[in-house]
Amino acid sequence: MPETIDTSAARPAYRPQRLAFPSGSRSAFAAAGIGAAASFALFALFTSLTPTFLHETFHVSDHLVDGATVFAIFGAAATAQLVLVRVAQRTQLVIAIVCFIVGLVSISAGAVAPVLALFIVGGIVAGAGAGIMFRAAIVGAGALAAPGRRGETLALLFLIAYGGLVVPVLLVGWSLTFADETTVLLVFAAVVLVATLGAGIAMRRQLPEARAQSGESAR
Repeated sequence: MPETIDTSAARPAYRPQRLAFPSGSRSAFAAAGIGAAASFALFALFTSLTPTFLHETFHVSDHLVDGATVFAIFGAAATAQLVLVRVAQRTQLVIAIVCFIVGLVSISAGAVAPVLALFIVGGIVAGAGAGIMFRAAIVGAGALAAPGRRGETLALLFLIAYGGLVVPVLLVGWSLTFADETTVLLVFAAVVLVATLGAGIAMRRQLPEARAQSGESAR
């Protein structure tokens, strides 16, 4: 089809998206970044290790079960975000922490027992916690950012979050070359649990500061 607009004007030079720490508290943003990365790390665990676990530990040969399990984790995350959208941020973080504790402990117990139902239910509960934690991280980082630099701040948060999605997958793949899947899962679950507990507690403590920074930016 012929072009319908005038394209003779010079195009602006390409400029990559800049990344910016918020002008407010860096400790609050660091907590949000760790929370986002830990949430995505849980998704990385289930997208990378679950098929191996289902096949070798639980002897499940149906690939539909692989996909349904991963879908359930992501579905729980999305559903939790929608259900708790009107709940206070502090309460959401408490729920996220509890979900991570119950979920990761259930995943580990289900893997060691082994009990397939406990493993999957634990994943769903932890997935709900990851969804809540990630949403809280976005809200917290957005509140800290200056209005004119919110896109740059959120771009940095997403870069950190996707690091949490990519790096664990590589580490899990490398670890499976010399360790069994149960050991890898238990170590991974422990690391994610420590990270989410620390990030969740820090984010909850920083909430009043984030609101104050947001108000100063608006003024």
